Amino acid sequence: MRHSILFRYILIMRPKQWIKNLIIFFPAFFGGLILDFNLLKKLVCGFFLFSLISSVGYIINDIIDKEKDARHPKKKYRAIASGKINTKNAALFATFLFLIGFLGSLFLNKYFLFIALIYLANSLIYSVYLKRIPYLDMVIISIGFGLRLYAGHILSNIKLSWWLIGLTLTVAVMLASGKRLEELEVSQSNEPFRDSLKKYKKNIVNFILISTAVLSVSIFGFYLHFKGGFDFLLFLDSSALVFNYVYSVIKFKQGEPTDFFVKNRLNIFLLLLWVLLFFRKVYLF
Repeated sequence: MRHSILFRYILIMRPKQWIKNLIIFFPAFFGGLILDFNLLKKLVCGFFLFSLISSVGYIINDIIDKEKDARHPKKKYRAIASGKINTKNAALFATFLFLIGFLGSLFLNKYFLFIALIYLANSLIYSVYLKRIPYLDMVIISIGFGLRLYAGHILSNIKLSWWLIGLTLTVAVMLASGKRLEELEVSQSNEPFRDSLKKYKKNIVNFILISTAVLSVSIFGFYLHFKGGFDFLLFLDSSALVFNYVYSVIKFKQGEPTDFFVKNRLNIFLLLLWVLLFFRKVYLF
């Protein structure tokens, strides 16, 4: 019983979503300094502290959306929505995580803490109000990705290029639009579990998905061109990864980003290949 209760508390932290916080490593990775051991230690600490603070936002969001999540075909099985963890205990757990994340981040870097708190505020404002506004909610999500990138910049002290900023934001909007399309498909056969879904137009979200996919690939192509020469294999792999996501959303209605990158073997292969190809370009030649 103890293990099952502990597992439930781990699940409400949504550790699967922590994959998004790997963006903290981007400035160092793209800047060619990821092999600096002292810097890597700082980034790893920052990753876990930022993840704890982001989990606070997820827990509060689940508390706020408890009734709506109970109507969702998948989310109704979550510990808070199903009542397996009551809202009072969930709030106390979120407070505990926040204190650890706050104190650890303060010790690591006060400016990093500032960005983490802005991220949490952005997440809470999104949960309480902005996610009810169609299309704007996707912009708010992309801002969260940008804040993760900036947190990595603070820890690594590496200047962010406009190419990397643009790439991060456009990919973020692409992933957000893919998730919305999946939700729109689910809502057609169930009672709408998100108020803003009623105001979305499927053809507009499709356009946003495809246009940001094309824009993301284009930005990365220009990035390669201006950063040491165009690499065809790396560009091809990036294109395959992006458009395979678009295909998965349109064909199979699978738009949850973490599921796409974690559960699909082809995507895992393409992602690992991308890391190896980029590592070869930046660190070996």
